[in-house]
Amino acid sequence: MKEEYRNKILQNDKKMQSVIKNLLRSGLEIFEYSPSADFMTIYFQVGKYKILEHYLENLKDNSSIHPEDKWIIEELLTGRLKRRMEVRFLDKNKNIVLRTVDVEPYESDCAEEVSIIGIARDVTKEEKKKKILEEQVKKDSMTG
Repeated sequence: MKEEYRNKILQNDKKMQSVIKNLLRSGLEIFEYSPSADFMTIYFQVGKYKILEHYLENLKDNSSIHPEDKWIIEELLTGRLKRRMEVRFLDKNKNIVLRTVDVEPYESDCAEEVSIIGIARDVTKEEKKKKILEEQVKKDSMTG
């Protein structure tokens, strides 16, 4: 059912295809959440995606999101939080990967419901560089 729904939208919604294509090209990660059916679609390219069923229901068991940041994802997907947030994710080796996450309601021309479209951007390297610069500034201002 979810596969059929997703394929119908991707085949018929040219606007969605264009958005996915352009965002992926710019290096962003794209996802779509269906609140009424509680499933998450993670896009790898137009027509290539992974569906995670019962997403919010299983959020507490999701090992790819830092335990202290799971509330942020829930608040973003339910619309209670409406701004860009930094969220810690865990890679396969349990290293922290920091991403900014933005979400926006999206009403497809081909679906009866409003879904949540989100983008995530890995900012781990930028944050590490920022911390190094802050340490250098502290050191330089202390030593004169």
